[in-house]
Amino acid sequence: MTSGSAVKALGEVALRVNNLERMKCFYQEVLGLEVLGEFPTAALLKIAAGYAGHTQVLGLFDRSGVGESGKNDG
Repeated sequence: MTSGSAVKALGEVALRVNNLERMKCFYQEVLGLEVLGEFPTAALLKIAAGYAGHTQVLGLFDRSGVGESGKNDG
């Protein structure tokens, strides 16, 4: 039995946020993450080069339009 984990790195982390623009600015300006892509209700930022050539990505998704059940109301 080995004590090491088979997980080498995380590929993606996704967060639903109340203020997409403000959170994108925080991760970009304060933490220095590079914006990989921007969409009307989402932004993708590069966390690190990753493992085996796969970029680690932070996905920020606008919480507006999502009801209490977590399902899209629109």
